Amino acid sequence: MLTEERRARIAAELQASGAVEVRELAERFDVSVITIRRDLASVVASSPQSRRVRGGAVREPAWAASERSRGRSARSPRETAPDGEGALVGIVVPARDYYYRAVVDGAHDEADRLGLRLLLGVSDYSREDEVTLVERMLARGVDALLVTPARTQTADARIYRLLADARVPVVLVEREVPDPFSGIESVHTDHALGMAAAMRHLIALGHRRIGLAMRPRNPTGPWLRAGMALARDEAGPSVLTFEHTVGPGTGEEYTRSLRQVLDSVRAAGESAVVVLSDHEAVDLADAAPAAGLRIPQDLAIVAYDDERAADATVPLTAVAPPKRDLGRLAVRMCADRFAERDAPGEQALSPRRQVLLPTLRVRASTTI
Repeated sequence: MLTEERRARIAAELQASGAVEVRELAERFDVSVITIRRDLASVVASSPQSRRVRGGAVREPAWAASERSRGRSARSPRETAPDGEGALVGIVVPARDYYYRAVVDGAHDEADRLGLRLLLGVSDYSREDEVTLVERMLARGVDALLVTPARTQTADARIYRLLADARVPVVLVEREVPDPFSGIESVHTDHALGMAAAMRHLIALGHRRIGLAMRPRNPTGPWLRAGMALARDEAGPSVLTFEHTVGPGTGEEYTRSLRQVLDSVRAAGESAVVVLSDHEAVDLADAAPAAGLRIPQDLAIVAYDDERAADATVPLTAVAPPKRDLGRLAVRMCADRFAERDAPGEQALSPRRQVLLPTLRVRASTTI
């Protein structure tokens, strides 16, 4: 069944019965819990009279949806800041949910511990919006900035120039600092090491033809390619690697791209594939049986992110970046700069590049 057809059926049932449950839908459509959660998010987004609840979704009266909509429009969709007396740290991330939710949670944990305040901005991967958010935060008088640019410096240097000119401490989160902007600090995951760990795991299991599947222009992609090349070169000429493109979009074009990836995997004789991110990994695993591939007997899958990999129909082995720790450490780096500001006689720290290590979590998708 195509994604759009399944979502149409779910929407019709929600309209008719007033409530649907994730687990029941996953069993009925024979897909993963994660896939159904994504379906419900799409259905709810297109239906103002429905909302997500724990375990599913419900249809609510028109008056309740109207009240909820008015409440949302009264708040800024971009920025929130708690009350307090401590220094104000602006944080700009590409997304409010999925990967960066844990990063922001870690930043909040450390800010609370240190008595700091956070001002949150979400760019939705818009390069224009992230520049506007940073400019707005600087005009408001933030004491420091934590920023995850939507693109690398080679794709768009504007945000990096703006941050380099800021007169407050700046920490890039999950991005490397481009050479012309060496004064900016950073904290990021060693994604090349994470990919190399996934490759070594698969090679140790006997896999010799291994693929990498991801969406185009993903900022993490260059690191994963580097890690794949490192592990392949370590193993010698018996190991061959391949790369596949997933997407774009979320509809039929996306579903078709998954089928094309699986067709390419079979044609190349690949027995394993690493997939960035969990969403795409779960969807690829769900599509594999229709392509005649069993997980893991015919195709081992490693997800990269470990946000929802454990909830897949076949729990997916995954590389897990230390997301909460990234947020914590970024705030702590700002606090170190505040301490320098308050004690001007002390010798200043040199600019820092902090690198954290990911963890490989082995599950059923790579073990028979």
